[in-house]
Amino acid sequence: MMNENNTFPLDQAHYRISVYDREEHDVGIAGKLKEYFFKTERLFVPPISQRTDFAKYLDKLFSESSILYAQTDDGSIVGVASFYCTPSGYEYAFLTYIASSKAKLGIGSGLVQAMIEIVRDNRMVGIETQTWESNVSSRRLFQKAGFKEYGKVRNRDNGEFSILLRLRFDELQA
Repeated sequence: MMNENNTFPLDQAHYRISVYDREEHDVGIAGKLKEYFFKTERLFVPPISQRTDFAKYLDKLFSESSILYAQTDDGSIVGVASFYCTPSGYEYAFLTYIASSKAKLGIGSGLVQAMIEIVRDNRMVGIETQTWESNVSSRRLFQKAGFKEYGKVRNRDNGEFSILLRLRFDELQA
């Protein structure tokens, strides 16, 4: 649950998840986030920069998406997630990016849970995303949060399938 400081405490007391507020124009945190995005995009297979102009991709994320970030007490960024709460006419938010540089600490799960809370507060039906069929850890993360696979699409470049995942809030256990 988000507290009064717009943070979501994680199980580990030395991490917190915050919402990036582009209206505040905090150059320091924006710089740290962009640096983190550039550092982690190569974790994607293939790296996002091999598929698109990553600087333009980042500009779009910072101008149009919601960005969550996990930060240590010393200010280091250790995880990010970005998603779009699509304008009226579409019922689902779309998760576009999630990465954590610290595996097995619950940061990815914390980012997903914080996103679920925000999207619910925006009165949307649920969240959709996609991931490579070979990305077992990502699929496991989403399935653990209640996402269900509902289809797959073959990638034109490498022939691998992307798995389509959806979380409907009315299907979650109370």
